[in-house]
Amino acid sequence: MPPDRTLPNGERSTSVSFSGAAALKLPLSSHGAKHAPSLERGKACLVCRARKIKCDGVQPSCGACRKSALAKGEDPNMIICDFDEPEKRRRPVGGGKVAGLEAKIAALEQRIAELTMESEARNDTSADSFVPSGATYPVISEPCNPTPAPHNFNCPSATSFPSRPKPPASSLPHLSERYEMLPPTPRELGDIAHHNYFVQSHTVHRPPVPVPTPLNLPAPSPLLDLFYPSWPKTLPSPPLVFRLVEIFFAKSHLVAVMVNKPKMLASLQLPPTHVDFPVTCLLHGMIAIAASTVSDDIWATEERYWAWNESPSDWHGRQAKLGIEPSWVNDDNYLQIAQTAVICCFLSYSSARFGEVWLECAQATRLAVPLGLNHIRASNSKAELTWTTKHLKTSMLPPTNEDDQMFERSVTFWYAFVCDRFASASTGWASSLEEADVTSLLPAPPGFEYPSENLNSSPLSLHNPHFFTSHPPHLVQSLQLYLKAVVLMGRVVSWLQRSPSPIGVGINNGPPRHVPAAGSRDPRDSPEFQGLDNALVAFQLSIPREYHQAELHAASDTRVSLVHAIPHASVILLHEPFVTMQEDDPSMKKCSVAAREILKAIVTLYSSSFDIALLVPFINFAWAVAGRTLVRELAIKQAKGIVEGCDEVRSSVETILAAMRAYSTPLGSDLNLASPRSPPPPPFDLPPSRRSQAPSFRIRSRHRPRGYTGLPPRRPRGLRPHHPQRRFGDDSQADAY
Repeated sequence: MPPDRTLPNGERSTSVSFSGAAALKLPLSSHGAKHAPSLERGKACLVCRARKIKCDGVQPSCGACRKSALAKGEDPNMIICDFDEPEKRRRPVGGGKVAGLEAKIAALEQRIAELTMESEARNDTSADSFVPSGATYPVISEPCNPTPAPHNFNCPSATSFPSRPKPPASSLPHLSERYEMLPPTPRELGDIAHHNYFVQSHTVHRPPVPVPTPLNLPAPSPLLDLFYPSWPKTLPSPPLVFRLVEIFFAKSHLVAVMVNKPKMLASLQLPPTHVDFPVTCLLHGMIAIAASTVSDDIWATEERYWAWNESPSDWHGRQAKLGIEPSWVNDDNYLQIAQTAVICCFLSYSSARFGEVWLECAQATRLAVPLGLNHIRASNSKAELTWTTKHLKTSMLPPTNEDDQMFERSVTFWYAFVCDRFASASTGWASSLEEADVTSLLPAPPGFEYPSENLNSSPLSLHNPHFFTSHPPHLVQSLQLYLKAVVLMGRVVSWLQRSPSPIGVGINNGPPRHVPAAGSRDPRDSPEFQGLDNALVAFQLSIPREYHQAELHAASDTRVSLVHAIPHASVILLHEPFVTMQEDDPSMKKCSVAAREILKAIVTLYSSSFDIALLVPFINFAWAVAGRTLVRELAIKQAKGIVEGCDEVRSSVETILAAMRAYSTPLGSDLNLASPRSPPPPPFDLPPSRRSQAPSFRIRSRHRPRGYTGLPPRRPRGLRPHHPQRRFGDDSQADAY
């Protein structure tokens, strides 16, 4: 019977071992307090253990062995029992380190409790104060209208500046020392000596806009406030943010070059209250892009804060969009806010959210204009405001001569320009920024000094007459070729949109560049059309030899594929409104040749085992344009009763559709190969006369079932009352044939 059942009055023993019972002075025998105590496990002699009899453990001979010797007539004193050797107790590893760690843990817990009490007391006593404790400010005689910032520092006057605000007190002295050793910021040095071209200041002081905070965020950890005070609540843990930012720069995607990597990594080491700490909305955008390129295992250490029906990339992308407007009002780093707008365009286009793409592209270009990104000038520029031009608004960003700053500003603007041109080409609607309003040069490779005069003579200026054919190797590389191709596509789309009906939406007495030559009624005879057609051919022939084979650069630089695909797609956009069913129609021939060149590039990429999902998302636009050209060719063959070649064209269309479906986002599967105008049911009814088509493709997504078109929507059939966007039956378009 166990010892705890032999206690009087039903008492229970709390001992769990022989030593514990001995320390508590409890009965040690299973037969009661008057009997000999029971042994601990492993203390009996080996003979008794083998015979499975009770042993008292007395050394050198136990009682059971002595009794056995007496029964056999042997001398009990000559019996020596064998016992297990006692285990040597190991010394604790590290000696007294355990005690030291326990003391440190206790000190940290005490410090956490003190900080918690201080924060609660501060919130109760000074909830409405904008001045952090411990910061001293000079007396200002004249009132000023401060522009609130995330760190809530008061705005000094033009001649007096406060000392650097210190971070909250913490138990980590090295952080405070590092903070004190930081170089002075421009805000502390005073107003920058602006160039005379930027003599006026037009900063608008407005009340702060609160940043919307999700309701499902996990409670912040006290250790997070201790090691990273004032860390933004909507961001993941700092180690994960650092890791995702590194992934953002390591992965191959279009916008990685837009953000300066060394400056971003250095600014992340600053306290969140520092003026040079990255804007929160930009970090959300970078995290969204990085999260879309890695598996979900990277979030295993984070408590889930995103909704069940969305991914971390979608959640952070949404936070980036929501934070643009509050950051524009509250923060001073306007360039990073403009970069966030471009990243949001990239995210929405990659996710096939075309309704958001149209609005975000306009937002990106609108943010770039007041920052002067469309008129980038070096600080030593000879441009100045005279007495006749002093009424002009100046840019919100001061001029600079730093190469990395000039490159970052230029890439930010031209990426916003790219998003705007692709949105215009995809919809058939007008762009939001005219080329006449752009004087900035294309971003040049490192080591290039931005010219201070004669900008139009540079091969990087879109106003240069030889812009599409002059490609010096020290100035023009894959990025510059890609941007030149987009500029050329934008000119094609703009000409088509402004052409008189039935080609575009212009009036019959439109600009002279849309008027054909005397004695001709064909718009293709106009000087502007001939110039665009010749520019497309000249650009394709002038591409440097090292960029001819796009499949060789696909893994290292995905922009090279677009350098070849965009001109071919532009040829189709320019000629497809003039396609007829005639035997030797020149426009149809050019469209077919361009479509097969795009198809050839797809087949070459497939044969090289390259992952198509890694390409720039804008490549899907070129594929859709080529696919609808092949669909038109198949429809013409069916209308004429031609059987030969139909299977080959059908297989080509299937190849393009497979490439679009292989894309890692819903973009490829949501793009429609049909024309943006309302298409007839298959087979395509192509009359012998010219049939005008808008220079774009129909976009179909889950947000907009009817997609983008350049015309007012037709009256839908079979609508449910009070649900104008719901349709009974099959709503599919003529995707293929």
